[in-house]
Amino acid sequence: MDKWRFIDSGLTCPYYNMGLDRALFEAFLSDKTMPVFRFYRWRNPALSLGRFQNPKKVLDFNNCRKDNLAVLKRITGGTAIYHWQNELTYSLTCPVASIGSLSVKESYRKITSFLVAAYRRLGLEAQYAKDSALAAPFKIGRPADFCFAGCQEYDILIQGKKIGGNAQKRKKGVIFQHGSIPFKLPKNPGKYLLNKNCGSKKYLSLSELGVTDFYQFKNILINSFENNLGVKLISGKINKLEEELAAKYSKQLMQFFKKNEYTTALA
Repeated sequence: MDKWRFIDSGLTCPYYNMGLDRALFEAFLSDKTMPVFRFYRWRNPALSLGRFQNPKKVLDFNNCRKDNLAVLKRITGGTAIYHWQNELTYSLTCPVASIGSLSVKESYRKITSFLVAAYRRLGLEAQYAKDSALAAPFKIGRPADFCFAGCQEYDILIQGKKIGGNAQKRKKGVIFQHGSIPFKLPKNPGKYLLNKNCGSKKYLSLSELGVTDFYQFKNILINSFENNLGVKLISGKINKLEEELAAKYSKQLMQFFKKNEYTTALA
């Protein structure tokens, strides 16, 4: 059974969240030691854009600046996600071989199986979009500016609605993936986008499904991750290299935000 380092960063600022994600990935590329699984939350609201999204074609700059909203660009693809305190986010970094050298699509199914298992342990009928007869309204594969308004084959649906979102990056035989798990939904994330229609009828949160015990759910996720990926999580901390890189990348993101140049920041 492979051992993975488990890090629970708790409630931290958006810049550090995205900076540490990148740091864990970059550090692992240079020193492939123990794979990492991480939880974190968002002290302040933020909007993260997919790596290939053009901010000028997506963002309502006036509303972002008016509310002093942190805007970040992820190292992964996909589309915009609004993050806030009522969300749990996970990330992982591991060799491709750790999940069976699968294709990108199949690796999504392999990795996110721990989420499906956790939801089902709570009595929720979670399914992948490709397997759900209720996925038709999404038009699977069609891109959207807002993550939860679109749907890919291995996105997870409950009651025909999308819950959370996941994105992946690969480089030199290493996988980085992170995903959003919403406990509650913000009232109007569309105000920060040019396209105000965020498809709110297409996604839901755990609280709407009766899941209210945050800490119990975290423990279920940890257990499901170990069981579904056949690994053992060992509680750990950030090492010196990772901390230095996280500080560097966080500072870059913060400087970018202060300039209000919503064009080139890359976490």
